[in-house]
Amino acid sequence: MPPTPHFSLSDLQPWDVYRIPNVEQMDPPKPKFVVVVDTAATYCRGFVINSDYPPFVKEFRTELKSSYAQILLVEHGFLSWDSLVDCTGIYTFTLVDLAVSRYVGRLTANCAQAVQEAVVASDTIKAKTQNMITGLPLP
Repeated sequence: MPPTPHFSLSDLQPWDVYRIPNVEQMDPPKPKFVVVVDTAATYCRGFVINSDYPPFVKEFRTELKSSYAQILLVEHGFLSWDSLVDCTGIYTFTLVDLAVSRYVGRLTANCAQAVQEAVVASDTIKAKTQNMITGLPLP
C-alpha cells in the first residue's frame, strides 16, 4: 500500500519496497530502495538495494558476497537494472523517513526467499534477527 499524507507504519508490510530519498545511514546520504522486513510502533527496519557489490567486498571481503541477494529487473519493474539486496546490515527508518518515501513495489517470492538465504549466510546479522526474517511468510 503506498504511503498517503496520513502515512502510518501500520501501512508497511514485510517485503514491500520503498524509495527513500535521503538515507542518512549512507556516506554520503543518498536515495535508496529499501526492502521492509520488520515493523514496530515507531520505526521499521529494512535492507538497502545496491546496484553492485561495494568495492571492499569485491576486493577484500569476497566471502560477504553470499550475504547479498540478487534482485532482477525483469521481476521488479521499479529497478533500472539487476541489483543486489544488501543483507550485511539492517537499517532502522522512522516515520519521518518514510513519510517522504514512495512505495515502488514488492519483492517476488523467489527474491524474498533469496533474501532469507542471504540473511542466514550473513555473519553480520544477529541470530534473533535472522530467525525473525527467515520466519516471515513469502509474498
